[in-house]
Order: sequence, then structure tokens, then C-alpha cells
Amino acid sequence: MRKWDATRMGRRSFLKLVAGSIGGVALAGAAALPRPGVPLLGSASPGVGKIVASRWTEKHDAPSFAIDGLGPRVYESSVHQAGHFFNAVGVLWSGSAEGPWIRVSGNGSDWSGWMRATQLERHLGQTSQPGQTYSDLILVRNGRYIQYRTTLAAGEGPLEISIEMIDSTDGPGIEDIYRAQSNIANAAPSPLRRGSESFAQPVISRAAWGCDESLRFDPSGQEIWVPEYRVVQKAIVHHTVTDNFEANPPSTVRAIYYYHTVTLGWGDIGYNFLVDWLGNIYEGRYGGERVVAGHVYGHNYGSLGVAVLGTYTNTSITVEANRSLARSLAWYCRYIDPHGSTYFVHDHLPNLMGHRDALSSECPGDNLYSHLPGLRGDVKWNLGYTPTVQASIGSIIFQPTIVSPGSMLQVRATVRNTGTATLITQGPEPGFVYQEGDTYVGRGYREIDGAFRVGVEFDGNRTGVDHPYRWGLPDALEPGQSAEIAGYIRLATSRRTAYWAGLVEEHVRWWQDRVAATVIGPREMPYKLFLPGLFK
Repeated sequence: MRKWDATRMGRRSFLKLVAGSIGGVALAGAAALPRPGVPLLGSASPGVGKIVASRWTEKHDAPSFAIDGLGPRVYESSVHQAGHFFNAVGVLWSGSAEGPWIRVSGNGSDWSGWMRATQLERHLGQTSQPGQTYSDLILVRNGRYIQYRTTLAAGEGPLEISIEMIDSTDGPGIEDIYRAQSNIANAAPSPLRRGSESFAQPVISRAAWGCDESLRFDPSGQEIWVPEYRVVQKAIVHHTVTDNFEANPPSTVRAIYYYHTVTLGWGDIGYNFLVDWLGNIYEGRYGGERVVAGHVYGHNYGSLGVAVLGTYTNTSITVEANRSLARSLAWYCRYIDPHGSTYFVHDHLPNLMGHRDALSSECPGDNLYSHLPGLRGDVKWNLGYTPTVQASIGSIIFQPTIVSPGSMLQVRATVRNTGTATLITQGPEPGFVYQEGDTYVGRGYREIDGAFRVGVEFDGNRTGVDHPYRWGLPDALEPGQSAEIAGYIRLATSRRTAYWAGLVEEHVRWWQDRVAATVIGPREMPYKLFLPGLFK
């Protein structure tokens, strides 16, 4: 077998580009920056990986070892023999017991050291039932026998532990993937060129790493996790808390896929893509560019999740992995400044951040997290420019112009991103209805720095709030795209009033104002034109 060293394995890649509407947002127009096609490795797939898994569960209703009042006690289970070999283990436990420790053996005699089952952090909604905890995936070697031990305080129980044993070794390895794509395997990696498209290189597709797509569907054939799409505003870096410098990264990707898809019940892998220590990039969540993944609970919409295979608490990321990570983020996040920060979900957050920036977490490990400032510089170097914000209103229409008390005034606007940076936005969303006399402040929508909204002003405004009626965009807006916004004001009075609109970047500037000034009011009585004295 040919030996693959870091030089030969430094092939960079990217997720494929997906065209179409983005998450229900009315978008139109081509991007202002070039979008070369991004091919995927996989037209000559080495084959689907055949994953075998089984579960062992033990329940102790009233553990005798923990009821004698003598303090915390260690329980060591019997040895369980699986019906197959396995290379990955996931643990589910209930109660308030500490995370169990496991050890494995291939022959029942020679055992590994004890390995702690660390708690899996929430990625996608509620992973388990209340009182239950899932572990991070644990990679093992040639497992056939397994044993666990745990600690309980005196009188504590019940205890239930389930251990999922996964064999993902039957599938394409690194050499298989590149042998199937020999034209790419034999090509030298393209050099880094500042501002070029050289970083947009093929990704190892799901088909190429042996993804079993059937696992994404329930027994009735329904897709478990239907893809949704949002514009990317943030890049979030993770580590997978698995082994470093492993020999067969595609096998680990398949194990993570099964664990997320089946064991945790998500219906797919939680990351948008994954990077191994050799610099290979693997397609993650099904659906392509801008698909919503499940990698940080509460922060998945509008973020890109990339996971580096391995544990980076004390270990440093390799040069090859860093180079691929920088290139991939420069492609995926080509419309956001890697050194910048904008409001996202609940606070101003870095555009390129670690998992722990969004939620309390140890991810992506202390070493990888401390590396992020340098990574931002590498991404910026690959990008070759600083994305700039610029926008304009294409059209504003107020209708109807003849109204009576109780009428609904519609404000329809078209906003176009004319810059090279993604425009962020905020509520209220299009379709929101104001009552005459309302303000966005009174309805609970404060100004978020840098967010774009359409605002409406009118003659005789006595609310004390400038442009009191404001609506956000349907989603963040990429360069070259346009979005339609429709908002409503329910009128309570009968008077002729001039309304107009503007486009604001909150706390920064008004890009346009006094656009499409239109008089709105009741139909004038024709008699008033000839006998005005009778209507004084």
C-alpha cells in the first residue's frame, strides 16, 4: 500500500454550490463576485459504507452498591461481547451519575485503558430526554468486548446506561477515494494565490466517503431532517473530540454520520463540512451551500459549522488542516469580513468564531480556539479583499392611495445589495402589521447596530420616533441579490398625509431617504372644489 504523507495528502476542497431560493426569501440577481463551479469528488464513488451497530443496555433500579450510606461507590459492569467488531462507541446514561468510563478489547484479554465518556454538548434541539445524557463519540481500535464503570453517590439511583457500538470500517478509505479520482489524486495541490479562486477546490462528496443516504429516511420513506436554507453570516469552528492523527479519517466521518443520524435521531450529520489532519475536506450535512446544519444549539440558522477531526485541547492543528480550513472559509464566507463582528441571535459575535463564543462550551479546544486569530488572518489573505457594505432601494410603492379609517396601507419595497459584503437585518419581519400611532420601539424592536431595515416616515409625525414604521429584510442579503419587503399600517384616522420611505443601516447611516413620497388619504369630495366656503 502506498504511503500517504502530508505533502501528498494536502488536497483542498469545498462543498458544492447549490442554486435556488434561499429559505423562502424573495431573492433575485447574480452575485457581484465570481462564483466558479465547485466540483465534488464522487462521480466515481468507491461505494457505500456498510455500517453495523448494536446497543447494550443495563438498568439498575436500586443499585445495592450505592445504598449503604458509605459515600460514593464505583460500580464496574460485567464484560459484554458484541456480535461484531466496532471502532466507535457512544454512551447514553440517565440519572445524575458522572459520565461513565469504558474500556474495550478485541479478544477479551488484552484491554485498552479506561476512557471517559465526555458529555455531548447540545447541537440540534433536545438531543435526549430529561435526565438523560449522550456522550461524545469515542473512537476505539478492534473492539469486540466492552466494559464500563461509573460512580454513584450513596443512595443514588436508578441508573441506566446504554452503549452504542458502531463499526464504520467497511467503506472507502483515503486511498480508495483518491484511486477512484485518480485524475485529481495525481494532480499537485494548487498554490495559494492571494485573491484568486485557487481555494475553490473539490470536496470529498458524501458519495465518495461512503455515505449511506438511506439512513436519512424513516421506514415510510420520509426524509427525517428536511433541508432548510439561510444566508451565511457566521462561521463556527468545532473539534470532534475524537482521535488525533488517525489512519482512516473517512471511517470516522461515517461513524460521526451514523451517530448523529441514527443514534441521536437527527436524520443527518450535524456539521456542514469536516476537515481531517491531512487537509482533506468532507461534505457534511446534505443539501449543499447555505443548508442549515445542527452544530450549535440556537445558532444554526445563518451559520456555517466546520469541524476539525480530532481533539484540540492540548494538540495543535496541522499546517495542512489549517490551510484547507482557511481556504474553505474564504470560499464559504467570501462575503463577510473574517476580522469583523456583527449582531447574531443574542449579541455581537465574531464573524469567524469558536463554538464557545456562542454558548458555554470547551469546544473547539483551548489550542484550536487560541489559533482562531491567526486563522482569521489566513482567511483574509485567501480572500484578498475586505467586503464592503453598500445597498440601495430599487422601488417603493404605497397602496392604496385612497383610504378610509380602518384601511390597511401596504408598503412594498425592493432592496438590493450593491456592495461586496452580506447585509445583516433584524425584526420585525416582512408582513408585520403596525397600528397607526405605533412605533418599532413601542413594539419591542430596538435598533441593532449595522442591521438593515426599510423605514417609513410621514408628515405630522408626533410619535417622537424617527421613521416609526420599520421592517427588516426576509433574510441576510448577499451581494448582487435583491429582496422584496411588504409591510402594513392599519390606519385609524381619515386625513390626507404624505408618506415616504428610506433605507437605514441602524446606528450607521441612512443610505436613502424621502423615496417615493406619496399622499395617502380619503377621496376628496368634488363639491369642495367649487363651494369651499360650505365646508369650513
